[in-house]
Order: sequence, then C-alpha cells, then structure tokens
Amino acid sequence: MHFPLSTFHVSSAQCGVKVKPADKAAYTHALAEKNHKKSAQMMRRVAQRNPKAADPQFQLGMMSVRDGFNVTGIRRYFSRCIELCPNYPNALAHFYMGIIHYTDARYDDAVAELEQYFALANNTTD
Repeated sequence: MHFPLSTFHVSSAQCGVKVKPADKAAYTHALAEKNHKKSAQMMRRVAQRNPKAADPQFQLGMMSVRDGFNVTGIRRYFSRCIELCPNYPNALAHFYMGIIHYTDARYDDAVAELEQYFALANNTTD
C-alpha cells in the first residue's frame, strides 16, 4: 500500500500553526530523493523546530505505518497530531488512532476516532 507523505495538510486557520517554509522545503527535498531514512531524520528535525505543528507529527505517524506498522511510533505521533489539532483534516490520522485504541481495548475512544475517520473520508473531494 502506498501512502503519500509529501503533503502538509493543516492551514493556520485549522490549528493555528504552520510549518516553517524552509523546514517544509528541506523535508520535501529529502522525500523527493526517495531516501526514507533521510526523510525520517529531516521530519524529526522539522517536528522539533515546529513543536506546535500537527503536520510533522502526522508525517512521522505515516512513516511509522510504512515502517512495518511500528505501533509505538503510530501511537506516539498520531496521538500528538490529534492532541495538537483535534480535527486534523487527514482522515488517516483518526483511522490509525482508532486502530490503536481498539488494540488497547479502549473501545469508546476507538469508536470516536473511527467515526471521525468516516466523517472526514466521506467528505473528501479528492
């Protein structure tokens, strides 16, 4: 399964914080080189430089999915993404948190996240 990682989703109106343009450009360049390790290192730097931005957390979560479904990373990064932006506009953040909550036997939380996933997925115009 292929997951696009280059898109930054959140506008300042949605969650109040945008990734700095220089950081976005550096990460996009590393991703274009198809160097997963370098992209991951760059995104961790972007997350450190932009601690209140949800997008780097989302990107790191997606990298954790692509990296053999790294549950620890998925839990850490998507939790932080949704903490920073509860209505994060990419449905996948809510889908993977729903799966994590389900595996942790937090069924009410899983249902809430999966409902958010379906609401966002059904409103997608892509």
